[in-house]
Amino acid sequence: MGDDQPIPPAPQSENNANNDAAHPDSNAVPEMKVPPSHASYKITCEKKRDKWDIAKLVAELIGLGFLIAYTLYTAGIYCANRKAAEAAKSAADTAHDALVLSNRPWIKIKHHIVTPLTFGFQGAAGPAAVMTVEDTLENIGNGVALNVLHWEDVIPEDSDLSTRTARKRREEWCNANKRFDPKSSIALNGSVLFPHDPSIQESRMGPLMSTIQKAVEANAVSPILSQGPKPNPLAGKVAFVLIGCVVYRSPLDIDGTRPYMTTFLYHLTEPREYGMNFPWVTPKGTANKLQLMELPDGSSAY
Repeated sequence: MGDDQPIPPAPQSENNANNDAAHPDSNAVPEMKVPPSHASYKITCEKKRDKWDIAKLVAELIGLGFLIAYTLYTAGIYCANRKAAEAAKSAADTAHDALVLSNRPWIKIKHHIVTPLTFGFQGAAGPAAVMTVEDTLENIGNGVALNVLHWEDVIPEDSDLSTRTARKRREEWCNANKRFDPKSSIALNGSVLFPHDPSIQESRMGPLMSTIQKAVEANAVSPILSQGPKPNPLAGKVAFVLIGCVVYRSPLDIDGTRPYMTTFLYHLTEPREYGMNFPWVTPKGTANKLQLMELPDGSSAY
């Protein structure tokens, strides 16, 4: 071709193809991902949170159930152990009591008048009535009796024919001597009494004449002893009782205590015919007819 010959135009289809390749279609709508709305997101989150809360609540309830079951189980074990401990203690106490009872001492005492009641004896505290009694103490139990101590006295009978004053005096002395200080150098710790080995000793006792005179005066005006307008046949007379106790302990008992006691109470009376007894005497000279008569409710041992 010559230079003057015009160049034919390129085909339209080829130009369009090249143009489309170089420049994409500007009229095409781009694809966009729209995020969910806030309300939809909130609903989804709340659903997930509700499920978590329910699961958490169920787990807590299960844990609480296990805790309650464990607590009840532990309480049951504690109660069972406590009952077992109490049963063991009760069995031990019963065995100890049985051992003490089978090996404890038992002291009995017998009395015999050596010197009859004599009035007007001049003692350190003043004129008194004095009587000497032989006491035979015997341990008839299986164990040794320790810290054995005994007391007795002659006391006027009350004007109402009771022994209330004498019993009160015995209670005071015996209860006061159920405890003692084993380390004291002045306390009466008592003696030892072996089983079936009697101990014989003499005791001298009696009330002051001033005490006897008060009893005589009370008897003179006693409505029980007086006989109305007639003269009182017991005026100037008085009756007496011999009262006392023995206190002691066993080797199994606490030192400083005397938990065991034997008590006694006798009427001093003159036996008469037909089985009668006459306890009243005039407080002068020597009442050599008086004998010991044990009262049914006057003795005890424990």
